[in-house]
Amino acid sequence: MSHQEFIRTNDRILMGNLFGALFMGIAALMFIFPEKFARMRLKGAKDSTPSAGLVRFIRYVVAIFLFLLNLHIYLTY
Repeated sequence: MSHQEFIRTNDRILMGNLFGALFMGIAALMFIFPEKFARMRLKGAKDSTPSAGLVRFIRYVVAIFLFLLNLHIYLTY
């Protein structure tokens, strides 16, 4: 593999990681703020949830996990 081919391949990998970072960031935002991304919200949906605090906590944990996974992928490759 020549130097130019290596640079081209490396650029493709970096661009793929950037697009992956973008989509993972959007997924994290959708986990944190689902009502902003929902087309239609049912009335009283929040009130019928018995453990809204637990759901919010799980959303934050998933978002932080996605962010750390994204950072790991971006910095490793």
